Amino acid sequence: MLRNSAGKPDGMFTFATIGFFVTTFCIVCSVIKSVTIGGFTIKIHVDESLLLGYLASTYSAYVLRRKSRDKLDLHQKQQGALNGDL
Repeated sequence: MLRNSAGKPDGMFTFATIGFFVTTFCIVCSVIKSVTIGGFTIKIHVDESLLLGYLASTYSAYVLRRKSRDKLDLHQKQQGALNGDL
């Protein structure tokens, strides 16, 4: 699992990174229309708008989760300061 900027393992960051590389690979493959190996022809059709939707939703989920975690961390620090836990 990849680590986030705080050095902690982060599943959503890992998922977003994998999503980026898969999307990039598919977009690069969309340039190639078909591949012929021996007697077999493989046609490649990639819907770029579908890939964009997948990538946008993945990154949105990552950013929103990170923002909510940062707010929770800030709230916990403020509560600790009020309780004298610092």
